[in-house]
Amino acid sequence: MPENKTTIYCSDYNQSSNFELNEADTFIYYFKISDFHFLIDHAKHLINKEELKRAQRYYHKKDRDRFIVCRTILKLLLEQHTNILATKINIKIDSNKKPYVDTAPTMFFNISHSGEYAAIVFSNTQVGIDIEKIKSKPIEREIITSIFNNTEADLILNTSNTNELFYKLWTRKEALVKASGIGIDDDFKQLPSRNGTHNVKNLDTAYNGKWEVFSLNLVNNYHCAFAINLKSSNKKLKIKDLTKNKDYILRELKKSDY
Repeated sequence: MPENKTTIYCSDYNQSSNFELNEADTFIYYFKISDFHFLIDHAKHLINKEELKRAQRYYHKKDRDRFIVCRTILKLLLEQHTNILATKINIKIDSNKKPYVDTAPTMFFNISHSGEYAAIVFSNTQVGIDIEKIKSKPIEREIITSIFNNTEADLILNTSNTNELFYKLWTRKEALVKASGIGIDDDFKQLPSRNGTHNVKNLDTAYNGKWEVFSLNLVNNYHCAFAINLKSSNKKLKIKDLTKNKDYILRELKKSDY
């Protein structure tokens, strides 16, 4: 593999970070899935036959409901960001299971869910997001050392709250993998996740350029992170809690009825 040039900056997100909370070109929405179960009966016209088949393949009802709710909200938000009618949006999945809309090639988006919550990110450049519920079950040393490089593994194993740090750093790696679009491969262990700027050599060329990865404090007992490629001037972020702004989705749903 030819040597490439990759710079990855990792940090906790706060208002003093490089991103600004106004005039955004990157948007993050998060929500409690059960708060939008009403969409299951009222948004069937937004789910196509293939998506319904996919939903039915889930064995548990809660998983079927989660898929329908998340897909519906994703389409309603895509309508807003692309000006394409939600009923006309056909979400496709590439070979690495990354979603895209071929009629909106300049719109990058990603979705993640865990436990009771989901998060979606939109941007004008490559972007990825991961949310994980922090589990209380002890994490085996072998798992930690198989996922993280030596420095990261030592940091996790020697902290008083192993699970908290495990999921924080795990979501950073996952967000970066999802943004790159190449899936988990041999590079996963070498992707940096500690705070600071990292110059990394010999990663897949999909990681070329400059990236920023931020941890977000969205919901108690969850960790979330998003990764973004800085090939453009995208430096402004807006975060919206849809659970506290249900009217936002209801307005979009009403528009899609016409």
